[in-house]
Amino acid sequence: MQAKRIALLEDDESQRDLIERFLTQAGYICNAFEHGKALQRSLTQESYDACLLDWEVPDLSGERLLVWMRANLKDYVPVLFVTARAHEDDIVRALDVGADDYMIKPVGERELIARLGALLRRARGQQPKSKIFEMSEFRFGRSSSASRAATARLIVSASGCKCHFQSRGGPSVAAASVA
Repeated sequence: MQAKRIALLEDDESQRDLIERFLTQAGYICNAFEHGKALQRSLTQESYDACLLDWEVPDLSGERLLVWMRANLKDYVPVLFVTARAHEDDIVRALDVGADDYMIKPVGERELIARLGALLRRARGQQPKSKIFEMSEFRFGRSSSASRAATARLIVSASGCKCHFQSRGGPSVAAASVA
């Protein structure tokens, strides 16, 4: 089995080194980033099995990066927030914008590795961001003579939904999007 690739966003050097050591000793490949925008650029070019995000980092916060990830990445990447923010409102906010789990610093090695392992196990069963529903022999039109058989395809994603109608054996006859 190939080692899982983990992206770590942490601006505190001692915390970054510690967490990176925990991860590599557990058999993970860890790419560590100090700046949010550096990780954002990497996410457009590389694939990771999971991301560990700190909240307050230079130039792009972990929270804003997570919002960007959920809106822009094609593949679902599980996220574990690892931060000093311990207030319930912060925890709820991170989970609401898409974090899969949350840990408060300082973190213990065994708990971090256990939570990451559980996160990766859950992610294996993760559904794709978009779900497609099809209805065949859908009829539309003002009168029976104008009515045509078609297939409707509804694509639902986090960013909205799109509906495509295609006449039987023919080209797309209508499309609509809702954000």
